[in-house]
Amino acid sequence: MTKENDARIKQIRSKIRKPSFDDYYLNMVIYGDPGSGKTTLAATANQHEDTKDVFFLDINRGLLSVAEETDIIERVPEAIEVEKFSEVRDIFWFLANEDHEFNTVVIDTFTDLQEKNLEHIVGEKLGKSSRKGSARDSLDDRWREDYGESTAQLTRLARSFRDLPMHTIFICHRRTDQDDKKRETVGPALTPSLQTNVIGMMDIVGYMYLAPDEDGEGMVHRTLFQSYDKYVAKDRTPGKKLPMTMDNASIPKIINTIKGGKKDE
Repeated sequence: MTKENDARIKQIRSKIRKPSFDDYYLNMVIYGDPGSGKTTLAATANQHEDTKDVFFLDINRGLLSVAEETDIIERVPEAIEVEKFSEVRDIFWFLANEDHEFNTVVIDTFTDLQEKNLEHIVGEKLGKSSRKGSARDSLDDRWREDYGESTAQLTRLARSFRDLPMHTIFICHRRTDQDDKKRETVGPALTPSLQTNVIGMMDIVGYMYLAPDEDGEGMVHRTLFQSYDKYVAKDRTPGKKLPMTMDNASIPKIINTIKGGKKDE
């Protein structure tokens, strides 16, 4: 065995380890209709020791719902408004390389981020001839190749954010599609290929909706954590301890459930 091979083997052995909660970072997708409580749920990360402080990438200027301290929002999160897709890359490098206090990053919403990405891709091609000989004349002139390029760029971006040494939450609107057997499915509002990629790389996919409470006199914000009927959801956390549904879910409740603590803290 050469010294070079011996060094490689030692390097491999140095990387072998058993997974531990000490290495665990929450990564999840929350999707649902407007008003279902997605942004509020993400903001409650400020109320757990593991996940505070929270940093929002405000893509759709939808943070007014968490702009004041309430019984639910004990501490207003920090945020930055994103005007252009290129800014998101700069923000990533800031989180990856600079000293900062943040332990959780939230993209609100990834649905709107894909729209900004498509505008960026098409904007760079306006007035330029393509292989087909034609040129774009507006941001709405989108071709299939643009969606493929967007899927590739956003898949890399999503994986890069997920792999930061931080907790990661992507918020999406909801979208209704059909599967290959023409059955209706409801999932995060992303193009089909990107939806598949993002769902595949994240540990939790939660569908949020309003539902009657136990007394039938009020409403609760309910989160589905396991796929049911036409609704896409997922729990790939250690031990898969999350219930089928959780009423008025919060990041502290989710973290404590995953770690085996009290579910109702």
